[in-house]
Amino acid sequence: MFLRTVLAIVLFFSFADLTFAGPFDDPKVERVCDAKPKPGTRLPVDVSRLMTFYLRENKVDNDDLKTRLKQTAGTDEHRDAILRPRLYCDTHRCSDETVSQLTRTQVSIVNFLTKPREPIGEGKTGFVIEPLVADASIGAAVPGFLRGLGPVRAYCVAGSSKPTEPEPDPETKKTTDFINSVRIRKSVTDLHLDALDKSGYAGIDMNSNRISKKTTVSSEFTVGIPLQAFQFAYDSKTFLFVTQKSSRGSGVSVNTDTGDAGVGISTDMLFKLFGNYNQLQLYTHYINSYETQAELVTANAVLSPDLPIACVNLLCPVFPSLLSLTVQPQLKFTYGSIIEAGTNTLLQRNTDYARVGPRVGVWLFGEGLLNKFTVTASYEHLETMQGPLASVSKFESALSYLLAENWSLQLKYDNGRDVDTLQRQEAVKLSLGYRQ
Repeated sequence: MFLRTVLAIVLFFSFADLTFAGPFDDPKVERVCDAKPKPGTRLPVDVSRLMTFYLRENKVDNDDLKTRLKQTAGTDEHRDAILRPRLYCDTHRCSDETVSQLTRTQVSIVNFLTKPREPIGEGKTGFVIEPLVADASIGAAVPGFLRGLGPVRAYCVAGSSKPTEPEPDPETKKTTDFINSVRIRKSVTDLHLDALDKSGYAGIDMNSNRISKKTTVSSEFTVGIPLQAFQFAYDSKTFLFVTQKSSRGSGVSVNTDTGDAGVGISTDMLFKLFGNYNQLQLYTHYINSYETQAELVTANAVLSPDLPIACVNLLCPVFPSLLSLTVQPQLKFTYGSIIEAGTNTLLQRNTDYARVGPRVGVWLFGEGLLNKFTVTASYEHLETMQGPLASVSKFESALSYLLAENWSLQLKYDNGRDVDTLQRQEAVKLSLGYRQ
């Protein structure tokens, strides 16, 4: 009787282990980190190992696909398969069962990032996810995490016997959180760039102006202050922002200060269409030109679609382990109302203008030996529906070297017209960039 009871208990726990240990379990830290963390320390999770672990846990057993994924372990093909199972399987001709297995793998990783986690006790190991992923931001957080672009990061940690530091008082924490939430970027559209954390730097530039034939010191930045009370849609973020662009140097113009300053409000939202998450940014912007004394107010809409095309919002290896590419197409509409034209002869012709057209951004991210280098380029072409000039276009490019977490050294080239004030620009710049 005793033997049968013991046997029944063993069988019960064996069955329970087979039943409940599944694709939602955390891996052991040794399987996804380079080493076992020491108490009080943490190591970054290797995203490639994490994907491989969950692919195996979810039994991706299609023979052709299994061989292919083994051969491409740790590459962006894993990410494409997990992020877009149906598109991936349409391309590589895998079965509906494999689509389900890849979808379960995606769900497993979502669970890994979002599941509640208890504090890790002394002598134990586990995981910490920073920042915490809210339910509303899962659609944007998971692709950025799998591409290693942030903002979400995962760490292997070990419990420490050291006493925990006391929590800061609520007022101090509130102030610190507010300061950390302020964003400093190059332009208004960069305020909503979370994943591409190696771009959108505000800058102080040594500027060789090809129009005025003068060397000047210039700056360009946008400061965004989050408005937590105004969240208009799914996963939306709203900012009150201030913009500033200026150049100073003898002989630049009648006024030695050129550029413009402005203020406005911007909000963005994610919406799902045909299985993909698309971003829509809406913002209004008051602008005052230092040089021409022109004043205007603009209303803008920028659509960033997540198209099921290779390299669109996904990293594609150009040279494996050395260079990767991603492309972001956008469609932009802008409407401007001119309050005061000042000495700007183009703005004196009309009181209002409206333009629409595409914008394409390209990012080349260095890896391995080139991991501190990034090349960015964008081209914007707006056709005029109403107002001066038949069209307005602008090209911007930059070669960036990461100096520290928030700092970069950049060599930039800009050519075209400011899409709001219509002032002609062509310059080569050496820039010290900052991004928060």
